[in-house]
Amino acid sequence: MAGNNRSGRKKKPTNLKVINGTARKDRLPKNEPKPESLEPKKERWLLQEARKQWNQYAKELVELGLLTEADGVMFSALWQEYGWYIINQKIAKDHYETHKTTSYKTANGERKPLPQFALSNKHLKNVISLCADFGLSPSARSGISVPKPKGKNNASEFF
Repeated sequence: MAGNNRSGRKKKPTNLKVINGTARKDRLPKNEPKPESLEPKKERWLLQEARKQWNQYAKELVELGLLTEADGVMFSALWQEYGWYIINQKIAKDHYETHKTTSYKTANGERKPLPQFALSNKHLKNVISLCADFGLSPSARSGISVPKPKGKNNASEFF
């Protein structure tokens, strides 16, 4: 089976390997670009729900070193996909609450599943895939140990 240097499992980002404690100098890429950890520019075309999620996660991911200016397109794609997922879920929910069914009747009387379910599943699959790139899934976070972001005060430290 022919392949190229990008075939196979996606590589774990180096910063996640370092945070996780699994980085080995002999296996790290030589001269890997290391953009400064700054919040990327939030795109004006993002859906309202996408903007909400961006605001919720961006600052913390920058503090953890998991988001840089260079990640703007991927971070926008993540939250835009999430926004479309929410929109399709709302349409499907409204349809179900009104008609008590997950299908619709075509002009010739045939019943078909509501397309929003397939669209919603597609967007959710993309969200899950993109979340892993930013350490935003339980499996991506498992075993990761990061320093506490500056300015956070955890009362449990004192008890």
